[in-house]
Amino acid sequence: MTKKQALKVPDDFNETGFPTLEFSLGKFLSEEKGAVRLRRYGREALAVIGTMQHDIFVKVGVTSHSADDIRAKVTTFETLFDQSKRKAKVITSNMKMAFDYFVDSIDGKCRTASIKIIDSAQQSLDSITEGMSSIEIQQVIERAVAENKFQFIEDVMRE
Repeated sequence: MTKKQALKVPDDFNETGFPTLEFSLGKFLSEEKGAVRLRRYGREALAVIGTMQHDIFVKVGVTSHSADDIRAKVTTFETLFDQSKRKAKVITSNMKMAFDYFVDSIDGKCRTASIKIIDSAQQSLDSITEGMSSIEIQQVIERAVAENKFQFIEDVMRE
């Protein structure tokens, strides 16, 4: 040790603070840590007791009903379940019929629209004259079918 370090060394061991630290640490380890553990175990025990109380309450509630009461409730629930199943079948059947109708309706609209579009395209051929370019012919046909095409799209979107 240097002289400077030697001057800083306390004359008495008690001046170092180690005895106080040792006492405090011992007290914490023997008393306070035990109290912390006891509180934790107490909380866990209270949780287990709460669960047991709930289980007992449920079991007492079940045993307070007679077997006839329970059978009557089961019968009531079975009846309600059967009614619900029948209603679900009716709803499902109605949905299937509505869907089939919708598909048939759309199919009919497609067939009608395709006939109208073909007819208007064929009628537009009468207005084609010699010397028209392919772009002009295309424009004549597109103008002729445009109204039926847009009407078809509106009908399908409305449906």
